[in-house]
Amino acid sequence: MKNRFLFALVLVVIAGAFHLTDAKANLATMKAIVVHEYGGPEVLKYEDAPRPEPKENEALVRVIAAGVNPVDALIRSGKYAKFFGTTLPLIPGYDIAGIVEKTGAKITKLKAGDSIYAYVLWGGGYAEYAVATEGEATAKPKSLNYIEAAAVPLAALTAWQALIDAAKLSAGQTVLIHGGSGGVGSMAIQIAKARGAKVIATASTQNQELLKQLGADVTVDYTKTKFARSRDLGQTQRERARGDCQVDRREKDQAGCLSSSATYRSSEGARAGRDASHARQDCAQSR
Repeated sequence: MKNRFLFALVLVVIAGAFHLTDAKANLATMKAIVVHEYGGPEVLKYEDAPRPEPKENEALVRVIAAGVNPVDALIRSGKYAKFFGTTLPLIPGYDIAGIVEKTGAKITKLKAGDSIYAYVLWGGGYAEYAVATEGEATAKPKSLNYIEAAAVPLAALTAWQALIDAAKLSAGQTVLIHGGSGGVGSMAIQIAKARGAKVIATASTQNQELLKQLGADVTVDYTKTKFARSRDLGQTQRERARGDCQVDRREKDQAGCLSSSATYRSSEGARAGRDASHARQDCAQSR
């Protein structure tokens, strides 16, 4: 009888040990930058936070680098919390690059050990670990290190949405890209050239060489040339632009996307434009 009691006691102890191990696993923590209240940079707190557990359609990523974008500050401020659907506390950061630690049951294109970069829809990038779906992540190019890769997603997606999704840019067209040396502009030049388009790009004096390196066919120094009235880009250029595409990169809107008008001019001169509200809707839907 005594032996049976001792055996039962041992089983209880073992079961309790397994329970504690599981509990500790579920309470795994990580270092992260957390926002508990909306405000300026001072609300960013570096602290311990629960490590996310990937759902069946997610991968857990060990973050090596995270990008910082203007939209991060908008979200942190709380000014557009309702628009973005954010709640507190939150971990900012949407551009990440890192290594897949483990995957959910429905993940088929990613596996542990893969080097990836991603645009994570709901943030979480300012941390040691983040989760991403297969639609948000892809293999990191071998030509980029992790820091470089983390600077790509948001800028490249914005340029792609303007040129390809909205303007339907195709080979043989001509595209005008303002701010060609910026994040979105530099991506737009490369995407347009890859599509076989002729690229006219603007930038300041110090960035003219960069425009050429990126592949721009015509570079314009906006500090010296009033390109809208320039003979170089006058009537002859406007005639060539018929049937071509013009993407005018202006200021960013409240969603952190371009409020630029992406306009297509047909050979008859008809215009089919997408205004800023549509651009914001596209941005929100892509997140």
